[in-house]
Amino acid sequence: MTIGERIRKKRKDLNLTLKDLYNITNISAGNLSEIENGKYLPSITALLQLKNALNCSTDWLLTGVNNLESNYIHDETPIYSENKQLCKVEELLHMYNTLDERDKKEIYDIITLKYERNKR
Repeated sequence: MTIGERIRKKRKDLNLTLKDLYNITNISAGNLSEIENGKYLPSITALLQLKNALNCSTDWLLTGVNNLESNYIHDETPIYSENKQLCKVEELLHMYNTLDERDKKEIYDIITLKYERNKR
């Protein structure tokens, strides 16, 4: 499921029309339609307005998962770069951000160790 599809699903689950969502967010119905149809990605400002209006997290809008739900994406929707290819850096950052603080520190320590070895 794409970001637009999740927005549409949540909007319909809340029984909101595009006009209703426009009245809440001030994002034009045309722009909302283009976002829902995958023509454009929402801007950061629009994303924040949509998460408030749809009563959901930005994590869920972007990935289909609330940060507390899981350590990985359930709906098999990868985070895409503009050219629709999965960006490995984005994938790694996403996975890192889902870890608890102890695991993040462990990963950081491993990367630091590898980095210091490569510098020598």
